[in-house]
Amino acid sequence: MLEIIASRLGVTAQDLVGGADPGQPEEVQLHVRFAELALESGDAGEAERVATGVLADPVAQRLTGVVADATYIRGRALEGMGRLSEAAAEYERIRRDFDSSPRWVPAQIRLSVCYRESGDLHRAVDVAEAALQRLRERGL
Repeated sequence: MLEIIASRLGVTAQDLVGGADPGQPEEVQLHVRFAELALESGDAGEAERVATGVLADPVAQRLTGVVADATYIRGRALEGMGRLSEAAAEYERIRRDFDSSPRWVPAQIRLSVCYRESGDLHRAVDVAEAALQRLRERGL
């Protein structure tokens, strides 16, 4: 029964009995930074693998900033591997779910680039114009 409850809550049975390991959020953050470092070092495959793992981690799911960061890094990695439609889906998620994240603006730029590179110039312009309008509304 405990396993079922834990599964539905996205935690382990041990978390329910003894509480979550207080080091887990820091460990998840380290994984995100590692993925970002792999990306900046030119290893898009490793960055995508680690970011995907972070996004599947139940601890990460409780940390909105971590999810936004990992989603952005995964999008950049996919884009770097030429998987533009998958990258666009990650950037669209940031656009939809994380509009207050520091990753929002760069994600909109990358999203517009993905659509342009995919040949959808109309969508690329629409994304960029909508992002500019939102920034103007916020006084930025």
